[in-house]
Amino acid sequence: MKSNKSILQSVIVISIIIILISVTPLSTALADTIGPFDPHSGINQTDIGTEEWQNPEEITTPGAPLYATVTLRHGHLESNYLQGTDYRFTIPAEATIEGIEVQINRKSDSRNPNVVDTEVSLVKGGKIVGANRALPDSWPTTLSSVTYGGSTDLWGLTLLPTDVNSPDFGVVLAAHRDNNGNSQRQALVDSMQITVYYEFTASTTIECESPVVYGDNTTCTATVTRVIGDHTPSGLVNWTSDSSGSFSPNPCTLSGANGISTCSATYTPNAVGSGIHKLTASYSGDQYFAPSSNNQTITVNPKAASVTPAAKTKVYGAADPTLTGTLTGFLAGDNITATYSRTAGESVLGGPYTISAVLSPAGVLSNYDITYNSASFTITTKAASATPDAQTKVYGAADPALTGTLNGFLVGDSVTAAYNRTVGETVLGGPYTISAILSPADVLSNYDITYNTAGFTITTKAASVTPNAQTKVYGAADPALTGTLNGFLVGDSVTATYSRTPSETVLGSPYTISASLSPESVLSNYSISYNMADFTITKADATCSISGYTGTYDAASHSATGSCTGIGSENAGTLNPGASYTNVPGGTAHWIFTGNGNYNDQSGDVLILISKAEAVCLVTPYVVEYDRQSHTATGTCTGVLGGELTGLDLTGTTHTEISSYPSDPWTFIDAAGNYNAVNGSVNDEITLRKITVTADAKSKAFGQPDPELTYQVTSGTRLAGDSFSGVLIRQLGEAKGTYPILQGSLSLSDYYVITYVGANFTINGIRYFYPLILKYGVFH
Repeated sequence: MKSNKSILQSVIVISIIIILISVTPLSTALADTIGPFDPHSGINQTDIGTEEWQNPEEITTPGAPLYATVTLRHGHLESNYLQGTDYRFTIPAEATIEGIEVQINRKSDSRNPNVVDTEVSLVKGGKIVGANRALPDSWPTTLSSVTYGGSTDLWGLTLLPTDVNSPDFGVVLAAHRDNNGNSQRQALVDSMQITVYYEFTASTTIECESPVVYGDNTTCTATVTRVIGDHTPSGLVNWTSDSSGSFSPNPCTLSGANGISTCSATYTPNAVGSGIHKLTASYSGDQYFAPSSNNQTITVNPKAASVTPAAKTKVYGAADPTLTGTLTGFLAGDNITATYSRTAGESVLGGPYTISAVLSPAGVLSNYDITYNSASFTITTKAASATPDAQTKVYGAADPALTGTLNGFLVGDSVTAAYNRTVGETVLGGPYTISAILSPADVLSNYDITYNTAGFTITTKAASVTPNAQTKVYGAADPALTGTLNGFLVGDSVTATYSRTPSETVLGSPYTISASLSPESVLSNYSISYNMADFTITKADATCSISGYTGTYDAASHSATGSCTGIGSENAGTLNPGASYTNVPGGTAHWIFTGNGNYNDQSGDVLILISKAEAVCLVTPYVVEYDRQSHTATGTCTGVLGGELTGLDLTGTTHTEISSYPSDPWTFIDAAGNYNAVNGSVNDEITLRKITVTADAKSKAFGQPDPELTYQVTSGTRLAGDSFSGVLIRQLGEAKGTYPILQGSLSLSDYYVITYVGANFTINGIRYFYPLILKYGVFH
């Protein structure tokens, strides 16, 4: 059983609900939801599964620590129904049930989850009915409320308020484990709550102004009136038509008070159609009222319209002008157009002709009451003219053919003209008049003809004298002067004498050649053109002798040499020798001779050939002691002016290790290319490091231990980090006397050569008996 605290909390909640219900007026309880409510009855129902729910009554009082539970074991995978009923809803009988929402607070044992829904269904009239809203997800291991159904879900059922208010209305839940393992699974349910969504009905009426003419509109008003309660309907009204038309606004928004709301829309017919349009207003409902609708029929009449062709005219024989007209009363959106035509006929006397119209597109014409008007088409006479061409001839020549132009006559009428002129053959007698006569006469009456005239003129005879152009080279003799006579009659024996302006320079050229004619007695018979011609003196060629250059690179600049002379060795102009070259290999010098006016310009190319010189290279080898550093021979290469050249490569002489290098190669390649390449070799050497070690003289008293043998480095140096190893020794003996100090094991790295300078070890004093000692561990 649940704890006293839980029971007390439940009692308080129920008491509050009862108090709220008792003090709330019925009219304010007309909300669209009721709940969530807990059941007042919780039982195990055996119509499904094998495993019984324990403590099913615990779903009537949600809260820890007790729950309705079922244990699912190996081979026993599915539970019975956990059924909750007697939710004690009080929904008014006038309401419409819109949806059922179930919230189940449940979990699975945290040690062994994998519990899922088998079935979640409603109970109506004590029977499990409708759609199964079970979910496929595994139950969580902590209490979690899951929602089934919703505000518009009737679970596949038709539900009345009496069904939901009944004590045998409720919900069932069955669960199963999703595997057949050995571990048991436990499903726990804390609550199974239900919320009911419902609405009330309202009546809808519609009123529209009728009739309406196509192209106009009518106003429609929808009125929504409550059937019960004290709320006023709100929300939207959607408008539809069974014919072609549109509403604005659509939907419209209701407004009102005291249970009555209205809104209006303007209806515009898009077509007359049958003439009867059925208009429907559909109320969409709100939180208190269910949807409703109503309709009204209105009459739609055709719109008056007319088409009126425009009167037209044309000139006889011309193409018909474009036929036009005016459309009145038609809506622009219907895109109605007219095609105009006239009765056949092309004669002036046959008119006027009738113009009529045909309208399209045919599909929209039924929306109009159309008046078809007509107009006249008139043909007028055609203007025409005959115009002779003006003519002329040279005195003494035959008359040219007389011609002219006919304008405005139709080709089919085959009108022709004959032209003539008044008589006369002198220049002074003119100009003479040219006129026209037209035929055939029977078609001329169809035209308004203008007869024009033209002049016939006789002119003087043209003649000319034209000298021939001549040329000569500067300094040469003139050629014979000639020319051409044109237009003169042979019988007049006209001759010409030619001369030119005197000068002998090219710069004054060209000079004018002119002519004088004879005999003078016949020259007033011609209109003479005295032409002129050019006498040109052209430039002579100068004599040019130009030489190039061939030699070895000497750091000097070299160019072409030579001269250009004129006739009789006169000055002919200026010579530019062209480019000069200093470096190998030279190049091409393009020389240019610019004449002084009487001589032609000339140019040409000569070669400036510069061969490579020999560089003098001196390379000095090296002999050094090993010092862990690299060493390279030194040297220089000098050029023709004694300056040092770049391009000497001594990298082949670079060494670090001790050795003799008798053939180290070096090369010289001039980067500028003015010197031949040179190569050779030198004898380089890196020797052992020489170091001299001199022992320090030592002595002791007879019978005493030997002092430490020491030494000094008296010439040479050691490289950083290098140190001696080993020790000096002395000749064996313990008797009084002198013993040489020897190098012993004293040594350096193998890249040193040690020169050892010895010293003496002296034993002094009385001899005592002591064991003979060999220093440094030889014997005792």
